[in-house]
Amino acid sequence: MGWLSTLAVLLLLVGGLFYSSGRSTDVVGVAEGIHGKGSRVRPKRYIAARLDTGKVVYVYLPEQVAFEKDQRVLISKKKTALFGAEKYEFKKYLDDTGASNCKAPSFRAIDK
Repeated sequence: MGWLSTLAVLLLLVGGLFYSSGRSTDVVGVAEGIHGKGSRVRPKRYIAARLDTGKVVYVYLPEQVAFEKDQRVLISKKKTALFGAEKYEFKKYLDDTGASNCKAPSFRAIDK
C-alpha cells in the first residue's frame, strides 16, 4: 500500500508542473526574431519577444500568423499553481494605437 501513496504523491507533483492556476496577466513586448523547431513536414515557429521588463521569451507563433519584426505584441503570461513556472502565449500584434491588427488562437508558449 505504501507504493500506491508514493505514486499518488508523485503524480500530484508532476501534475502541478503543468496545471495553470487560471489567472493570467497580459504583457507587452517587441518581436525581435523568429526560430523554428520540429520536423520538416510541420515545423513550429517561435518568436523571440523582448518584454517591456527586458526579459526575452520564446512564444509559439501559429501558422496562419505572419512574423512581423519589431512589431509590438500582446502576450498572455500564466503561472503554474504548484511551482510558479511561467508560461507565455501569443495573443496578437498591436499597432501604434494599441489596437489589434492580427489575432491568433490560444497556444502554449515556452520560456527560454
